[in-house]
Amino acid sequence: MKKKKIIPLVSLIVLIALGIIGATIYCFNTGDTKKLNNDEINNIIKNNTKHIDTLKIKLDLLNPENILDKGYSIVYKDNKIIKDIKDINISDNINIVVKTGKINANVKGVSNNE
Repeated sequence: MKKKKIIPLVSLIVLIALGIIGATIYCFNTGDTKKLNNDEINNIIKNNTKHIDTLKIKLDLLNPENILDKGYSIVYKDNKIIKDIKDINISDNINIVVKTGKINANVKGVSNNE
C-alpha cells in the first residue's frame, strides 16, 4: 500500500488565506486524487495543530533560557560546556551563565560527588 502525500499544513493555510479552497481540498497520492470534505480537512488541521502544540511544549521545556529561569546555570571553559569534573582543573578560568548574566571565575578546587 502506497502512502498518501498530504498537503503540508502551511500550504493549507496559504491556500485557505488566498481563498482558493472552497468546501473541498484535494489529497494527492500516487496519481489518484480524492476529494476531502470539510470534516476531513478539519481533522487534518486539528491533528496538525495538536502536533505543533506538543512540539512547542517540548521546545519550551528544552529551552536553555527556561532552565536558567529555574535557578540552574551553565558552566563553560574555552567556550565549551563543562559536563564532567574531568574537564576542569584547578586554576582554570571558567564562565558561569545564569539568568541575569555571566560570571567569570577561577577554579580553586574540584571534588567528586562521592
